[in-house]
Amino acid sequence: MFGFNEAILSILTNIRNWNMEYMSMVAPAFNRTGDKSDGNFNPTANTTLTKNMYQWDTVNIPAGVTVTAKAPGLLLLANTVTISGLLTASGLGAAGGGPGVAGANGGGFFGGGGGAGGASGSSINDGGNGGKGRALGGVSRTGGSGLPGGNDTDAFSNLLSSLGVNVGGGGGGGGNDYYGQGKGGKGGGYIYIVANKIIINSGGAIRAEGLNGQANGMNAGGGGGGGGGAIILDSISITNSGTLSVAGGTGGAGGQYGYAGGNGGNGYLRIIRRRL
Repeated sequence: MFGFNEAILSILTNIRNWNMEYMSMVAPAFNRTGDKSDGNFNPTANTTLTKNMYQWDTVNIPAGVTVTAKAPGLLLLANTVTISGLLTASGLGAAGGGPGVAGANGGGFFGGGGGAGGASGSSINDGGNGGKGRALGGVSRTGGSGLPGGNDTDAFSNLLSSLGVNVGGGGGGGGNDYYGQGKGGKGGGYIYIVANKIIINSGGAIRAEGLNGQANGMNAGGGGGGGGGAIILDSISITNSGTLSVAGGTGGAGGQYGYAGGNGGNGYLRIIRRRL
């Protein structure tokens, strides 16, 4: 059976040559926009998905409805996708660090690096490192400095480095004291949509953001923000009047004598318009 990892690998192999005209990106098992085997998707209430990959015909997420991907993200093949509500993979990437502990590396294909945790008031070196955004080439900042994580600016150079699909790196944990510490924020996951038509209406949004680092304690350092994840939209027709965001999370404030955590790096956003 042509599985999820193989579908991702085939898509990513073809996306390197995205100027090629309309073609099957997930051959041999699927045509370009899937086999429609999952039917139509029209949620009327907030929903958390149970699979990482769907082959819908039409998708309509109405205003006021939030659809959350299953960790670490969503591969969606469809004919038409309309979003007036929220489709999100925020916080579904790599884990943030605990007291003075490094955030987990994102691995996978894309994503920003997590921010370093801030130091406690009694040390300049006890904040955790921010996790790398990608398995190769992601940026990890030194613990204790509270420096921001690196943005994902050249994801294609390491496109096939790994099939582990956590995306944004986790923020490093802040330095500890008796009053606690700021935990690092989780990285963002991924949302990858291949469709004939994608419409994001005003007020609609797709988000794959890193979560904010926590603040805690008199002398404790703030946690680093999680790195942003990835959004890729691949379609013949794309209309965007809403919001697309792969922002990194904000570093948590330090205590009275502690240091703030660094912000997470921004993730990866790409829009591909194909020709008939």
